[in-house]
Amino acid sequence: MTSDVVRAGYNLLHNRSVDDSASISSSDCLGGAICQTWTSPQEESEWAARVLGESEVATCDSCETLRATAGSGLTPLIQEAYNERLKALQGLLSGSLPPTPDNLAKASSPMLPVTRGVVEALRDDPDQDLLARRLASETALSSVLDKALLLLRTLLAGSHEPNIASAEPAQSALTKNIDTLEREIRLLQTELQVRQMLATNTASLVLDRHAGGADASRTVEQGDPEPGRLNDADARRK
Repeated sequence: MTSDVVRAGYNLLHNRSVDDSASISSSDCLGGAICQTWTSPQEESEWAARVLGESEVATCDSCETLRATAGSGLTPLIQEAYNERLKALQGLLSGSLPPTPDNLAKASSPMLPVTRGVVEALRDDPDQDLLARRLASETALSSVLDKALLLLRTLLAGSHEPNIASAEPAQSALTKNIDTLEREIRLLQTELQVRQMLATNTASLVLDRHAGGADASRTVEQGDPEPGRLNDADARRK
C-alpha cells in the first residue's frame, strides 16, 4: 500500500507514467525538491515504508489484507541524521573536510544551510563542541521534517491515481498513513518551535551580558585634547 501510493505520487508529480521505476538524473530534475531528495520512486518508497510501515490491501470484496508491518516513525531517522551531520560538521571544523559545497551540504538541511561563514565562526568559538552539537541537532531535525513534508505531498498526489482513488480499502489505508504522517509532522514542528523559544533562555542571556561587559571593559574614554581651553576662553574675555 505505502510503496504503491508513493511510487504513483512520485511519478505523477514528475509527469511520468505511474509505474515508471527509472531514476531521475540531476539534469532532468531541474531543481525539484522531491527528485533532489530521492532520485527514484524506489528510494522514496523505501523511506516511506520505514516511517509508515507497509501493508498489502486486496481490492476484491471477499479478500482480506495479506500482510502488514509497522513503521518506526521519524525519531530513529532524526538520530541517524544527527550522527551524519555531526560527523560532517566536525570534519569541517577540524579541517579534515574542505568547505566545498558538497561537504557543507552534508552538514546542512534545506531549511537550515550551514555556510562557510558559520564554520569559520565556530572554529573561533570557545564553546565549539557544544554549539556544533546543537547545530547538528537542529539541521537533523529540520532535514527530517523537510522530508516528511515532501512525503506528505507525494502521498496526496498518489491518492488521486484512478485505481487508488476508486478502491475503498486502498483509500482507508491511505487515510491512516496520511493521518499518522501529519501527526509526526506536528510533533516535529512543535519541537522546532520549543527550540526557538529556548534559544533566548537564561544561558544565552548570561553569555550576551558577559560579551557586553567584556566590550565595555575594553572601552577607553577619550580625554579632552585641550584640557585648559575653558580657562583660556575666560581669560580672553577678561
